[in-house]
Amino acid sequence: MYLDGDNELATLVGTGTEDYIGTAWGQGAFAHQYQGCPIADTANNQ
Repeated sequence: MYLDGDNELATLVGTGTEDYIGTAWGQGAFAHQYQGCPIADTANNQ
């Protein structure tokens, strides 16, 4: 996300998605009633 005055680099880097869905240390494969990540490449941390 770029804020006023940012040129080359953004002030906030990342989307915060991992915090929103409750996996603050990265996503592995998981499934819950209302959310999940059924596919995860844990070897490449993606």
